[in-house]
Amino acid sequence: MAARASSVYVHQDLLVTRPSDRPAITSHGVSCCRGQPPSTGRVSRGVCLHCAHDSGSCNVHQRLHRRGCPGADAPDRPDHQLAEFQHVFGGLHTNLELGYAVRLFFDNGGTNSYVVRVHDQTEVPKGLSLLDVAASTAVLCLPGCFDVATLEAATAYCDQRRIFLLVDPPSSDVAATKGLAAALQATGTSNAAVYFPQISIADPTSPHAPRLSSPSGAVAGMVARTDTNRGVWTAPAGMDAQLMGVLSLPFAIDQTAAASLAAAGVNSIRSVPQSGIVVWAAQTVSSQDQWKYVPVRRLTLFIERSLVSGLQWAIFEPNNDPLWAQLAIHVSSFLSTLWHQGAFSGKTQQEAYLVKSGREVMTQNDIDQGAAIVVADFAPVNTTETVALKITVQTSLQC
Repeated sequence: MAARASSVYVHQDLLVTRPSDRPAITSHGVSCCRGQPPSTGRVSRGVCLHCAHDSGSCNVHQRLHRRGCPGADAPDRPDHQLAEFQHVFGGLHTNLELGYAVRLFFDNGGTNSYVVRVHDQTEVPKGLSLLDVAASTAVLCLPGCFDVATLEAATAYCDQRRIFLLVDPPSSDVAATKGLAAALQATGTSNAAVYFPQISIADPTSPHAPRLSSPSGAVAGMVARTDTNRGVWTAPAGMDAQLMGVLSLPFAIDQTAAASLAAAGVNSIRSVPQSGIVVWAAQTVSSQDQWKYVPVRRLTLFIERSLVSGLQWAIFEPNNDPLWAQLAIHVSSFLSTLWHQGAFSGKTQQEAYLVKSGREVMTQNDIDQGAAIVVADFAPVNTTETVALKITVQTSLQC
């Protein structure tokens, strides 16, 4: 299932896929496929996959799309989104995580979502490729999927698309979860984070028995909420990172255990007095110190996606000095906006970022090949790191 969440600062998408009739979610739209080759459809002007799932009715879905859809005719129509989701996907099914993850996603601040359902894990790569049409996808999750090979395919897709992956724990076993984080780290990706433990939620299909469920849907909604309220550069963790709709955790995680998990690249979910159940850390699985923290990595991905998309006008321009100057102006203007919003450290723009283009960062061969290059150095807020981002626009005309 792929869910997509709108934000003041950034269009954010979240994708979820699960093998063996298990769905996938992304933030910002919904789609699904089961028992048949993946295909495309439409939900709330987002992307969906035709669903072979019976469309049932369930009172739970009356609470799903409460925050409205940016693509809908009415900007704030929870009932509109809910009706579409229920029509395409049906109600809750106890043997599937999809419905529960979607409910938690919207309960925690998500708005739209793209969803893909696959018949088994062999179809995950094809299912992921269907999300190519969702240009603003930014976050991907596969609720309840723990298969390393499947997750490796997802991380490869995320690396290619500049998307961030939210990963569920394989069980309540700490060692197994740390092992999963280590396996993802071994892929070389910096675009994934693992969350632990599972969460206990109310199950309308069994009112007297809470359900132990995967946390990625709730985490995805909280991430979307954080983006909207505070910006993609803000860590989705701490006292403000409450997970709504969560009744309890299978066991308590103290500060020592949380630190041990964080050292292994696992973000703990804790019950904190006065704050409730919160995500307590924001670390990626990356082995690179520069990309250790989720907000730094996601901010960089957001900037890169935005610039690659926003500079496409340059492909029809001659690759010469006037173009390079225009590219530098456009990139500087974009980074200036982010600096004013609080994304970067530095009391002045000169301290916060530096943009270079032209022969200073290009070789004669680059120019001859029509490659216009811009290098942006920026200092994400609340870090001591400086990120150097290189953007190449392949022009069709040479000077």
